[in-house]
Amino acid sequence: MKRILAFCGRDWRDPKAGDPERYMHEVLRRIAAQGHYIVWVCPSYRTGLGWSRRPASLEVLDGIQVARLGARFLYRTMAGMFLSRLRERSQTAAPFDAILDCVIRRPLDLTDKTDTPIIPVVFGLSPRLRADTQPPGPVIAASHEAREALRRSGLPEKFIVTAPFGSEACMGDLKDTAGVWAADPSRPTAGMTGAIRRLFTYGRLRKKQAVDRGHTSTQTWDATAGLVLATIENLEAPVAKEPRRRQLMPVP
Repeated sequence: MKRILAFCGRDWRDPKAGDPERYMHEVLRRIAAQGHYIVWVCPSYRTGLGWSRRPASLEVLDGIQVARLGARFLYRTMAGMFLSRLRERSQTAAPFDAILDCVIRRPLDLTDKTDTPIIPVVFGLSPRLRADTQPPGPVIAASHEAREALRRSGLPEKFIVTAPFGSEACMGDLKDTAGVWAADPSRPTAGMTGAIRRLFTYGRLRKKQAVDRGHTSTQTWDATAGLVLATIENLEAPVAKEPRRRQLMPVP
């Protein structure tokens, strides 16, 4: 059994969640169904009339332990604090075998917070970031567009694992006749205000990924989850003499 910690800017039930959260959910729920232990760490959010309700801080959904840390603007700081406290409480052995970092523009700065191998799952990348030519391990590209962005950043091809969106996403993300993206059945139905907000927030990213996923329609979610799990299972153990593990790229 593998113990996997995933950091993501939202969870898939957040009304503002988009394709990156859907991808992570589809992959991780399949890995959890195989008996692996998954923890999903993300910020909290508000729902309901006047945004007056918050979801539970801790709950298990689809076999995934979801931990919501707090306000979204504190997410990066709290992710580092979470790992630091985890390391303090686990002096004898690492509580997780791998950490997945959901990267939309830039990765989390976690290098000095943990000795656990970090695998970035890249959906988009800031053009100003430059990759380490000798990273500590593999990097997962969630689309061919993400793969090209990694190559432009200077990351050698041999470190890139392409695990594209599953074929079901191609049908689920098509626009309906009203021109609004179809609802994701894995999260609660949102009103028109939420749909318009998601359209503006993720419209550009969705359009790019929809075109990109059109070239990988034969890939299934099971195959994508298998690629991600195989990447985790093939990780090399960290070298004890190294005081810090480098990560994908420096974070400005």
